[in-house]
Amino acid sequence: APKDAILKVAQFLDPNGLHYLKELEADDGAILDQVLHHSSLRQMKSHPQRWSSPRPERHAPFVRKGSVGEWQELLQPHQAERLDRRVQEICSGEELLFLGEKYQSS
Repeated sequence: APKDAILKVAQFLDPNGLHYLKELEADDGAILDQVLHHSSLRQMKSHPQRWSSPRPERHAPFVRKGSVGEWQELLQPHQAERLDRRVQEICSGEELLFLGEKYQSS
């Protein structure tokens, strides 16, 4: 759920819970509600200038369908493998752990 994801990010950024979680939960979660509203796919699509630099008309919108794994429709297998190798080259072990199970054995 989006709310859980936002709280998880806040906890990651502030593991001691001294700032972000308290702010998000203050005033019966009013700030959390605003974050949920402004980070919704509908809002992101209606205000693309907030999420990316100007894009040429021939390019797909930066905020597309919002579905997980859509990249598989866009990249050929050899492109995905190349991207995976590059991610492993430039990210530290800790960063790879944050990216998910796929990179945990790297």
